[in-house]
Order: sequence, then C-alpha cells, then structure tokens
Amino acid sequence: MKQSGIMRKLDKQGRIVIPIEARRVLGWTNNTPIEISQFGRYILLHQQGDGKAAPVELRRESPVLKELTERLGERSDKDIFLVLDLLHRLAETAEGSDGKYINVC
Repeated sequence: MKQSGIMRKLDKQGRIVIPIEARRVLGWTNNTPIEISQFGRYILLHQQGDGKAAPVELRRESPVLKELTERLGERSDKDIFLVLDLLHRLAETAEGSDGKYINVC
C-alpha cells in the first residue's frame, strides 16, 4: 500500500476531500460509487464492484481475519492489514502463473 503523505482534515459534517491526483490515478470521476469499509482503526475506500480492492471480507467476524489474528497474536491492526495486502499481492501473482496453487507455508 502506497502512502502519499497527503493529510486532510474533516469538515464540520465529517466529510473529507479526496485529492484530485488520487482520484485521477484511481480513475474516479464525479458520481463514482465508492464503498466504505472499516478495518480496526482504518477506513478503506474502494470503487463499488471492484473485486480486486477487497480480497477478503474485512470484518473481525470474518473466518479468514479471525484465523489470521489468532496466528499473528497481539499485532496491531496496521500489521495485520499489511499481511492481508501482501497475501492479496501474492494471490494476484499466482493468478498470472500456470494456474497451479502455490504453497506459502
């Protein structure tokens, strides 16, 4: 996950403006439907229907996330999110291979 270093403050209604540079990179235009998910202390924004943006259900009740947090022990949400991001990238790499599953253990 790339951090751009841009900081924005919430307005009185709790809104935030997504910088035009970020919207251009993501291909978001006016009225693009955006899904909002919460993961621990983080809020994730992704284009509605973008299957690649949310590879697993990001809820504490999710079996995948529950097992991951149990195996990682007392790690921060940021560490767990980093692991999920790495696993997602690994899965994308595997999809481009010869179609066989890879063993990561």
